[in-house]
Amino acid sequence: MKPIISLILPAYNVEKYIEACINSCEAQDLPQNSYEIIIVNDGSTDTTANKIVKLSTIYKNIKVITQKNQGLSIARNNGVKEAKGEYIWFIDSDDVITRNCITTLTSIMEDLRLDALACAPSISFKESFPKTFDFQNDISKVYQGTEFLLHSNQFVIGAWCYIFKRSFWINNHFSFYPKIVYEDTQLIPYVISKATKVATLTRFSCYNYIQHPSSIINSPISKHKLLSTTVIVNSHLKYANETLAPKLNQYFKKSASSAFINGINKIIQMKADKKTLNEFLSKIDVRPTALYGKNIIQRLYQYVILHYPHTFVKLHYLLKYSK
Repeated sequence: MKPIISLILPAYNVEKYIEACINSCEAQDLPQNSYEIIIVNDGSTDTTANKIVKLSTIYKNIKVITQKNQGLSIARNNGVKEAKGEYIWFIDSDDVITRNCITTLTSIMEDLRLDALACAPSISFKESFPKTFDFQNDISKVYQGTEFLLHSNQFVIGAWCYIFKRSFWINNHFSFYPKIVYEDTQLIPYVISKATKVATLTRFSCYNYIQHPSSIINSPISKHKLLSTTVIVNSHLKYANETLAPKLNQYFKKSASSAFINGINKIIQMKADKKTLNEFLSKIDVRPTALYGKNIIQRLYQYVILHYPHTFVKLHYLLKYSK
């Protein structure tokens, strides 16, 4: 039987969380042989691998991929290569999904013929779906991808927020940029912009995003994080140049500017030296210039950073650290 959906779980040193994640994926209202769970052990050095092996002997729909540590992006990409489902869902292995949700979610995908369904909007997580699910009231209208990205106010950046049609993902040759952080920011807006049909849940989330001290998002600012922002700048300017749609073009140009400014602010927070600033700037293919501030003060601030980053950083250091 061809699986209806492939749940792709990258796993790296998540011994405290992996069992709860897998158990939530198995607590579903459809036969085990009708969906698959692909766990990519990304070179874990704790007991994660042992726990995965133990659970794979209990649950027969688990497939395990073992690789040396290469990062979240490559783990997800390798999971996609192995996937056989009609749909794919990237689930972080330190999170959990709600009980008995997959049948409902895949039914929505099929009935509306969606390329993507946002199943984790920015609202409270619920342990279970309502007893009666109302398609008319609990799902948004169907958007074209660009409309969803630019005008719905419901776009969420995380890859784990969406179930994607696998053929849509494969046919567009999407892949996560290897060995960076912020890989979702780099790719997901572009993915959504290419979708023909997108919808979102409106009343609840079926994904529990769990933050903990060792999460990437909570880890200290590092040079790796800093240089990852240069990939976003370059990628989003590339995306902008690929589109003739004016609003989408501006979206990616402004996103590139935002990533550049974020990088400069990281340099300041790191108290980095001129060598680090120059390395950051050297990795930017084309300097972004789009302003996105809501008022003249914000736009002036952005203009100075985008056009005079050396001066901005130097003045900031003088004003903040000269005493």
